[in-house]
Amino acid sequence: AGAGTTGRRAELARWLTRPGNPLTARVIVNRLWHYHFGAGFVDSPNDLGFNGGQPYHPELFEWLCGDFVRSGGEIKRFHRQIVSSAAYRQASALREDAMKLDAGNRQLWRMSPRRLEAEAVRDAMLLVSGELNETLGGPSYQDFNSYFFKGTQFYEPLDEDTAHVHRRTVYRMTE
Repeated sequence: AGAGTTGRRAELARWLTRPGNPLTARVIVNRLWHYHFGAGFVDSPNDLGFNGGQPYHPELFEWLCGDFVRSGGEIKRFHRQIVSSAAYRQASALREDAMKLDAGNRQLWRMSPRRLEAEAVRDAMLLVSGELNETLGGPSYQDFNSYFFKGTQFYEPLDEDTAHVHRRTVYRMTE
């Protein structure tokens, strides 16, 4: 029936989110930076401790962490701050002189090219073709049938050309 709890998880959550704990802000800032630039300040996003290595740009990292805490941990504000920065708005063109000094682009002398997710490509193609169904909410769509044969699951694509299937990919049903 109802087993008791020691409260250890709740206490850990309180400790992690207490106002004076710098670790929470450091982890969030490092992960958000990684999301925007393809690499975090610290190479190991899951370990900012002794085994995690030293951060690149330690002064910027500390300033951003402090600013994040002072703003009350507003993630939307942090995103806006990053995408409006000169570092984020750089071109991705190669420069020989910079390549010789920093081939890994850790000094952010250019925007590193990144792959676009398949969902964004599909949605963009539907939008440009004028076929994107922008209806919000509602049932998902499925563009495949799945079945089992001798213990193995197989997928069979469906080639429907309907407004329901032309919904944003976020509504695609996956198994």
